[in-house]
Amino acid sequence: MLLKYLYELARILVLYVQRIYYRNPTVINEDFLKIDSPTIVVSNHPNTLLDAVFAAAAVDRQVNFLANYSLFKSKFGNWFFSTFYCIPIERPEDVKHRPVDNQASLHRSHEFLRNGGNLYIAAEGYSIQTIGIRDLKTGAARIALNTEYENDWNVEIQILPIGLNYDQAEGFRSNLVIYAGKPFKVRNWRKEFESAPRKAARDVTDYLEDQLKSLTFEGDQKRLDLLKKIRSFYNYFTPTDPKREYLRSRGFMTTLNQINEVEIKALEDAFESFGRICRQSNLTPQTVWQANNPNLKRINISILIWSLPITIYGFLVNIIPYFLCHWIDKIFNKHLVYKSTVRILAGLIFFPLMYLFWMKCIYIWSDSWLLTLASLFTFRRSGIFSWRQIKSWKQVSGKRKYLKRAANNSDIVNAFVSLQTTLNNHQL
Repeated sequence: MLLKYLYELARILVLYVQRIYYRNPTVINEDFLKIDSPTIVVSNHPNTLLDAVFAAAAVDRQVNFLANYSLFKSKFGNWFFSTFYCIPIERPEDVKHRPVDNQASLHRSHEFLRNGGNLYIAAEGYSIQTIGIRDLKTGAARIALNTEYENDWNVEIQILPIGLNYDQAEGFRSNLVIYAGKPFKVRNWRKEFESAPRKAARDVTDYLEDQLKSLTFEGDQKRLDLLKKIRSFYNYFTPTDPKREYLRSRGFMTTLNQINEVEIKALEDAFESFGRICRQSNLTPQTVWQANNPNLKRINISILIWSLPITIYGFLVNIIPYFLCHWIDKIFNKHLVYKSTVRILAGLIFFPLMYLFWMKCIYIWSDSWLLTLASLFTFRRSGIFSWRQIKSWKQVSGKRKYLKRAANNSDIVNAFVSLQTTLNNHQL
């Protein structure tokens, strides 16, 4: 019972952190996340630890995890991950000096599902930051099929595909859209499994892979890379809410998959040419795109000035833990795919400690617990407000810098118009 309450507290914390780090996380097909039978939750895996906890937190039931065996090697790790909802799975890189042996873990998974439990499995195997789907391992399908087979196909196991769509996985206040697919029962492959188990596992995996592709983006790497550039262009030039941005990007992906290689090369050349002229003008592409945003004029300079006291307050309260998180990431993390995970874990330590420090200072100064507790509600909110205001100041500064460069050199204006025309000509 205690672990159940701890899980719910952890789930609330995950959803809270998710809403801080990402901008208005959005769920599509929320009804599919209400499960009523043993379920294997499978998502794409571009963002390491966060993928597992975000997918699990989206589901309305407790979800346990299949986790890398390497996490269990220390005494503390073995106790922690075994206690808190994880089952170890060995990979060749985890046990270099002996054959992989997952029989005990697979048996434990079968028993867990048979008793009504739910499992999260990252079927891609390991994390790479991409917006597409990589080839899936058959582990999830084999666990589900074997559990059903051992129990005369009466467990009613289903697989729930979830697409985790980050427009910039490592980016603070970037977009996250969680797209839930329709769960499907593995017992539909009963006859095939009883005659050809390996083929059935492969067929279930292929079906799951097709479902995940429909919930994320499907295309070759060249087109996926080009889509990232197009998304970046429109996110600065005509930003919108996360759901609309995601659906707009799916439309772009459809178009990119329909055009030929010559047109793809023309689009790549257009972005390369634009980037080269930006570098020559000492401007970033993002600055130019944002400066041409027709809605940028809505930024009211007088409001920015009048709100400076709140901006400064939020900056001072949050700047130390903010930079400590970046410092920890820079010193100890050498892989882009771990950036958001490292920053969030560091933030869970440094921000509460800093807030406790400020509360202590306020109490010493005011001798009032009421004022001290009230101030706690301003710390995070003022920090987000400060971040937004500083971003607005940068937008205004960037536009002035762009206009100054453009007045002396029309090449940068022509480059932007040329890029925009190229995109429009390809219906992008």
